Amino acid sequence: MSLFCKKAFVGKGGQCPPYLESSAAKLVAKCQGLPLAIVALGGLMASKNSIVEWSEVYNNLNRELSENDTYFERLKYISLLSYHDLSYTLKQCFLYCCIFPEDYEIKRNRLIRLWMAEGFVEPLKGTVSEVVAERYLTELICRGLLQVVRRDRSGRPNAFKMHDILREFTVSISKSVKFVTKSDGMEELEDGGIRRWSIEAKGKEMKGASETALSRVRSLLVFAVDETSKSSFNRLPSGFKLMRVLDLEGTPINELPDELGNLFNLRYLNLTRTLVKELPRSIGKLYNLQSLVMKYTQIKELPAGIVKLKNLRHVIACGYNVDPTTFHYAWGPVFPSNICLLDNLQILSSVEARGDFIKQLGKMTQLRVLGVVNVKETDGQNLCLAIAKMIHLRKIGVTSCNEDEHVNMDALESAPPGLEKLFLAGKLEKVPHWFISLDNLTGLWLHWSRLRDDFLPHIQALPNLGELKLVNAYEGERLDFLEGFQKLKLLRIGRCLGLREIVINKGVMPGLQDLSILGCQEFTTLPHGWESLPDLKRVYLSNVSPGLIQKICRSKGMDRQTITGIVLRRQEGTEAIFNITEWLWIGKAQQPKQKLSDDSVRRASCRNCEAEKSLVVAAPGHVMAGEVGFHDVVPAVMDRMAEDIGLDLQARGHDVRQQVDNGVAGITKCLVQDQADTGHVGSPASDRSNGTCA
Repeated sequence: MSLFCKKAFVGKGGQCPPYLESSAAKLVAKCQGLPLAIVALGGLMASKNSIVEWSEVYNNLNRELSENDTYFERLKYISLLSYHDLSYTLKQCFLYCCIFPEDYEIKRNRLIRLWMAEGFVEPLKGTVSEVVAERYLTELICRGLLQVVRRDRSGRPNAFKMHDILREFTVSISKSVKFVTKSDGMEELEDGGIRRWSIEAKGKEMKGASETALSRVRSLLVFAVDETSKSSFNRLPSGFKLMRVLDLEGTPINELPDELGNLFNLRYLNLTRTLVKELPRSIGKLYNLQSLVMKYTQIKELPAGIVKLKNLRHVIACGYNVDPTTFHYAWGPVFPSNICLLDNLQILSSVEARGDFIKQLGKMTQLRVLGVVNVKETDGQNLCLAIAKMIHLRKIGVTSCNEDEHVNMDALESAPPGLEKLFLAGKLEKVPHWFISLDNLTGLWLHWSRLRDDFLPHIQALPNLGELKLVNAYEGERLDFLEGFQKLKLLRIGRCLGLREIVINKGVMPGLQDLSILGCQEFTTLPHGWESLPDLKRVYLSNVSPGLIQKICRSKGMDRQTITGIVLRRQEGTEAIFNITEWLWIGKAQQPKQKLSDDSVRRASCRNCEAEKSLVVAAPGHVMAGEVGFHDVVPAVMDRMAEDIGLDLQARGHDVRQQVDNGVAGITKCLVQDQADTGHVGSPASDRSNGTCA
């Protein structure tokens, strides 16, 4: 009953009004304890207020369901009832989600841009389309039709999945109304009124469709489920006259044909994690393009013709370095300086500052997300003048041209009022005076700031700060968290070479969940009473003082001289007991006892395995897993494994992938997981986003 009320009475704190208690109990009984059915029905009833409406829903269920209905039949009907209650627009948005493969993590921003390109988002005066689309997403979540699988530190949903049964239901509806056509690329499709085509490529070679069929396709999304030959993607088939959406994320395409410019209706182009090195000059003919997404590609410079695309709203071309603690952590291509003439742009990330780009930036007053790299100290005045005009800005990332160049942000009188995420990379003499007024800030990254004075008093009172990452940000020996930080959930300190200890006073950061100290080689002691922080779930220590690691290991009954990092997790149901569940060790790869299957590799996890084509995963006291040569692993498996170990194989494209394939060191660093810990192996070093690569 509580689960149902939580969904049905969101605006009432999950409390059922007395006049609806009887109706609620009868509806919950119809679900026969099935959680998904309860969630879906609760989400449906959230929009019903009167007893008459509640009785009508119950009567429908009573008429259609019998006691002998199977789990699937009962859930299918309740879901169908919830689906039919949606508006026409929301029905389209919901059905569209089945275009992704089964169990696929659907990213929030990607889905919103796709909905916009498809024309599902209805205009609302005074509200940008991105916000309207986010409201649609929220409603589908509240109705239980999409499951949240990941949230950011402020609680905002970041990724979703469709439940298998709901997906089967939507695929069935979608097929009957020819909303989405799905194939595996193994057989050529005949003309059947294909409008949106989703290909889950599973073979070495892909087959397309007839020219007549292609002429009707509005959307093409390709998912490289298994290893697919590059020749399948080297050229796009001709005939896509009406194409609005082209999503090739993760496919091994390495060249775009010049014919791309003939896709006049194209609104969305996604080349994320492809091997594309340049955009064709003809891209300047795509006058209707709204979203150009090129994350983690090898594109170094954008053609001049891009400034002709007056409808562009999102240009995203950012990437991150393999090593998240290096100075050149975020990077982006060179843009034409007159990109600033595009007055519909909402997102520009990340752009390399050259020529008079910074001077022109002040024209982009409508920006909501800005990421800029290669900034010189002399650019500071103009950069601050530009940012002062961007009253809608939510995320900013600024990286100086080199590690010794100062990030000069003092000329900014006050930050944009709605600023939520801030990333600054470069030397700081002191934190800017306007830090203290960042009331809406949820994430702060200070990268290679090398501050000498205590800066924590300037940020301790920020009311919504949930994530604080400090990489080579402080040169002192001690950080004192004396008060404040009431909403902080994640604290990550890396490469502060002189740091010996941190102090956390009682009552400070009471909601802290994740504490990481990385590469602080003089760090000798954890803060007093850290085990008693009520919400702390995980502590990750890597390359800190060997004495600290050994002390903790001995206290847990372990004594391994080669251990360089450990992950401590709170024992479930306890207040102050933490167990070592994972650790990093250095040594030659041992001869494995058994080969890992592909499925095992998907669940394996390690750190910085720059190895002799081998990965060893061990449990306490013995080798439990085995060896897998990177050459023997399909890209999808290798990418997932690399993501777990903190290596972004796509951040530098094929060069990095080849480097990992060939093996670059004879020493293997492996993450070890306790067999008693059945949870997913964490990835402490894999969180690379600075918040501006939307």
